[in-house]
Amino acid sequence: MTLRVKKELFQWEKNRYVYVDSTGLAQDIFCVQFFNGKSKYGPEVLVEEGKAKIPNYLLEECLPITALACFVEEGEN
Repeated sequence: MTLRVKKELFQWEKNRYVYVDSTGLAQDIFCVQFFNGKSKYGPEVLVEEGKAKIPNYLLEECLPITALACFVEEGEN
């Protein structure tokens, strides 16, 4: 499983995406949670057509962005 960006992220960019590859996983990744060191919460962005949009407000800050892939385990609702 990998999360990747097509080119390096820079501050003040807009409408950038993380691309999701679920190869080798029993379940597909349904969302990506994004946050940085100042975040009080990490919004879950749905994966659509193999990508999840990075929230623009995170791109405004000069901090590293963390992206977590989320999936539902069998038996969870």
